[in-house]
Amino acid sequence: MVNTAIFRGRREEFLLGELPKYLSAISNGTKEEFLKNVLRRYFKRFPPHHPHTYEPTEAELQEVDDTAPDYEPEQPDPFAMGQEAYYAAMKQIDDRQKEVEVRTGQILRWFTYRQSKSTAFKDPKKIKDSDLKDPMFIMTCRLLGKAAQKPRQPIAYNLWCADNPTRVQQVLSEIPNLANGRNNAGADVKAKKKLFESQPKETQQLYKKKAEEHHKLQLEEWNLNLTRPASKDPEARQVCIDNTAGFAQPLLNLITEFTGMNCLLLVGGPEPAAQKMNIIGVHSGFTKGPVKMNFAEAESKKFHEQVIPAFSDFLRKCFSPADVKAAILPIETTPLLSITDPNDITYCTVSGDDYSVP
Repeated sequence: MVNTAIFRGRREEFLLGELPKYLSAISNGTKEEFLKNVLRRYFKRFPPHHPHTYEPTEAELQEVDDTAPDYEPEQPDPFAMGQEAYYAAMKQIDDRQKEVEVRTGQILRWFTYRQSKSTAFKDPKKIKDSDLKDPMFIMTCRLLGKAAQKPRQPIAYNLWCADNPTRVQQVLSEIPNLANGRNNAGADVKAKKKLFESQPKETQQLYKKKAEEHHKLQLEEWNLNLTRPASKDPEARQVCIDNTAGFAQPLLNLITEFTGMNCLLLVGGPEPAAQKMNIIGVHSGFTKGPVKMNFAEAESKKFHEQVIPAFSDFLRKCFSPADVKAAILPIETTPLLSITDPNDITYCTVSGDDYSVP
């Protein structure tokens, strides 16, 4: 059982004051953002470098600014200090981090103990093969300007062997296996090629031409798949929606890394599997301090009460109830983002009328 006496005095008062908000966060699906924000505010009031028994004064608590960047200790420079001083400074940083980890776990358990029903639900992510019929693969190629490998021209003797399996098998059955018992693949290839070359010249030319024609058709299909307009089929669009986070996150992280700025991608509209309008937010960049939070987590109230409603109003000017109905999948399925818990993702229904189909 969780020791409910771990937090006393002002620490307990702070957590008790946040408990009703925690229960509300569970019901509206913002539990993770709420907990990160609580941890951030907790360590502002009760810094980890102080003993756990230290009670801040009322004046100290009044000076706390939740909007200011959190304190983050600088790494000591081993060349600017003696060895002992460097090790002592590193120990302070390590001790501070351990204190943060211990208190974080205790706070999470404190809340869970008072509301055992968890809203977290994690499932393994689906893995899809990438090929020219995968809409997500095509979108990636077109966006990044990278073409998939062109299909290779079939080998003429392979086409002939496929049309003459009995004759080929008779020849291959006479080839002894290798010492380890496996088929001699190299000898098999040579035998097929030799058998094909023993055919009349007309037959060889026929299959060489057949290979060229087959390759031409493959290239036409390959070019069409990479240049044609995106499919409007609900199934194809749902594949892209399910993979939006994994697709966009590396791009946003690169933007953050190379510009030194933080960014947010908002995607919204009819989701075929959800049968209503949803919003996906992909974040890159975090707040300073021991508790790292993205935009939606650090400014949860403003994000869900101002940003999401404004974007929702915009989406209702772009899509109609008929658009949502037309986008429904023919079979009932569950949106992938609703059962996974990817990092740095906001996934929610538009505020107000979401045009859901009954």
